[in-house]
Amino acid sequence: MAASNLGSSPRPTHFDCLALGETMVRFSPPGENLLAQSPLVETHVGGSETNTLVGLARLGHRAAWLSRLTDNALGQWVASAIAAHGVDTSRVLWTGDDRVGIYFYERGQRPRGPRVLYDRQGSAFSQLEPQRDYANLAATTSASWFHTTGITLAVSSGARQCATSIARQLASRGTKISFDTNYRARLWTTSQARRHCRPFLQESHLVFIPLRDLSIFFDLDPSDPPSWTGAFRAVAPRATVVITCGASGAMAFEPSGACLHQATVPVDRRERLGSGDAFTAGFLSAWMEHQDLAAALRRGNAAAALKCTIPGDLPWIDRHDVDRVAAQMPAPSTDMTLVASTRDEWR
Repeated sequence: MAASNLGSSPRPTHFDCLALGETMVRFSPPGENLLAQSPLVETHVGGSETNTLVGLARLGHRAAWLSRLTDNALGQWVASAIAAHGVDTSRVLWTGDDRVGIYFYERGQRPRGPRVLYDRQGSAFSQLEPQRDYANLAATTSASWFHTTGITLAVSSGARQCATSIARQLASRGTKISFDTNYRARLWTTSQARRHCRPFLQESHLVFIPLRDLSIFFDLDPSDPPSWTGAFRAVAPRATVVITCGASGAMAFEPSGACLHQATVPVDRRERLGSGDAFTAGFLSAWMEHQDLAAALRRGNAAAALKCTIPGDLPWIDRHDVDRVAAQMPAPSTDMTLVASTRDEWR
């Protein structure tokens, strides 16, 4: 069955941000129990792009989600959970076929560490077809920014082609592109990720990447930050490249060559999932408001720090708390060597 929008037709609308991505249902045993030992599980809704959209909506921006969902109880729950935060879901495509992706997540500290088990093959989102789905999106919808991630590109060829089509449609009308590399080893190899993400990196105006993944997408020496600018310009010539460094905060390199590191506040971490997406929401929020690089890094760090204290995937943040935490950040620095060797990632 072809996908269709089973709800009311979306009205021509302008959004601050549109994002394409899959959102799944997550099952986790309570606390740090193993799945094998727990008769109970918690349920959560989450996906990288919708995590970011929820953060943006909660920070006061007009955000809309593009996706494909199976029209059953799970699909309706996913859409309702996202819409509850103010994200527009009227452009989600509904189908009577396929399934909603799910995954299982065990929290765990070192040396065991967290573990993830995906069950998403054959999901409605993975069955996106560019000739059928969102082929004329720009005729009815406009946005200041379009955001997607490497996860969407990895899920299926159809999803990747849809993301490319949407980006081209919107970019031709002045939309800027935001891209989070979001490498997932369970979805594809490093060589596949590099090949398929390269076109998005070349066209994006903002690129988000965790420090640990720099060498996957850029030819550079991870221990020598001053030399990175050339690598960024070769692969992502128009982008401000934003690098998340976990407990060491974040840094950013602008196309002009300017660079900045912003340390963050101490965090008593409860939940690691979604913190990188919350950072993206915070940074994008400030960037959309034409704030400077330091302010955007502070807001991103603040949103990520708050998300680390909140169970689940979604960032239940608000502007007051984010601004309060951002105000506690130390002064930014242009010394990038302070974070060159860190691997303490939140995301």
